[in-house]
Amino acid sequence: MKAAAVQRPMSRVIYRYKSLLLPAQFIRRTNRFVCKVQMDTRDAPPRAGSAAAGSGDLTDVYCPNTGSMLNLLPTPGLPRNCHLSSVPKSNSSAALLGEGKSKAKAAPRKYAHTLEVVQDHDSGAWVGIQSRLANDMVHSALQQGLIPELQGYSQLRREVTTTHGGYGRGGGSSTGVCASADAGAGARSGNEDEETSRTDFQLMWHAAAAATPTPTTATAASSSSSNDPFAAFACPSHVGTVSHSSTTVETASESVTCNMLMEVKSVTLVRDKSDGNTGTSAGNNRIAEFPDCVSARASKHLRCLMEHKAANPKLHRAAVFFLIQRDDCNSFQACHIDAEYTALLETAVAAGVEVIAYACRLDPSRGVVTLLQDAVLHKPNPLPPDVMLELQRKKAKSKRKRKRKVVTPDSRCEEEKV
Repeated sequence: MKAAAVQRPMSRVIYRYKSLLLPAQFIRRTNRFVCKVQMDTRDAPPRAGSAAAGSGDLTDVYCPNTGSMLNLLPTPGLPRNCHLSSVPKSNSSAALLGEGKSKAKAAPRKYAHTLEVVQDHDSGAWVGIQSRLANDMVHSALQQGLIPELQGYSQLRREVTTTHGGYGRGGGSSTGVCASADAGAGARSGNEDEETSRTDFQLMWHAAAAATPTPTTATAASSSSSNDPFAAFACPSHVGTVSHSSTTVETASESVTCNMLMEVKSVTLVRDKSDGNTGTSAGNNRIAEFPDCVSARASKHLRCLMEHKAANPKLHRAAVFFLIQRDDCNSFQACHIDAEYTALLETAVAAGVEVIAYACRLDPSRGVVTLLQDAVLHKPNPLPPDVMLELQRKKAKSKRKRKRKVVTPDSRCEEEKV
């Protein structure tokens, strides 16, 4: 069965908020999941569960960002402009889980509003803080053919379960394939060191799809007509897509020419290039950085991508897609806040993992998010020698703890920490 062709994109809008965004003043963040805001209800009717119109009382709202929100938090006496989405308390939180998950059972929401957008004091840019939406935005961009580096695929899946053997950590196999869970038990090696994780996207190119490319989209009109899925900016437009997560497109049974795994990361932190601090007049010399806090999960995802690429360098692709939810930067780099991730990203790039970064513009008044046309330049950001040395010491110590094992008479292995 032929893969369905994607319609020619009419705009670069990749997300529309499901409800009208309400203006407010971001006062403080009380804990990881709750923020205090002062509602601006002059132009909005009162609703159940929110502060009364014109009261000016502080309201608790849900914070959907588990990171540090560095350089986005308000300071005492200096609140930040923000916008909120509204969901009645009677509705279940499944309503905010996105397409394909709305039928999930969940407890009623505790808060009637969710913090969605915060304004940067210096550049005036609106910043989307909800990390979960990044996957939906990238999915929409893929459907519309807005990413030249990722065009021509014939099959797209979301949230694919994969296994990996601890690549780069001294454990497991360094050449094991990140196999899809639905590939059956035969895809797993049975190694006790293997870990299971979910990868955001799996894209596949098939020989039949590559032989019959569809007319190019407006985004890729100037690109090469090559059908090589490994050639950046040289792929034909989409020949297949999906409408819901964990759903695949039926394609012909011809051989797979490329199997790609891709992780999506939401970026909110921007620093000034001159001194590493925001708040200075540096014009367009502002660099987006990820992560804004230590993230062991992000490092785990990188190891899985490295292992997938190493398993079959000629057939496999692996990429990290950094979606910068703001439009006031012109380059991207790893952040030294997480030294392990910074070092691992450089190693991953050297091993063939691709880094794709795009910025988007948020318009809270219209409730739309637009993907900017040009990719954001990725710049290497090596760690200082002393930090790199300390990181190597920690890795060596952790490796020694995992290396020694005691085999009991019943052939069970137990870790012995030294």
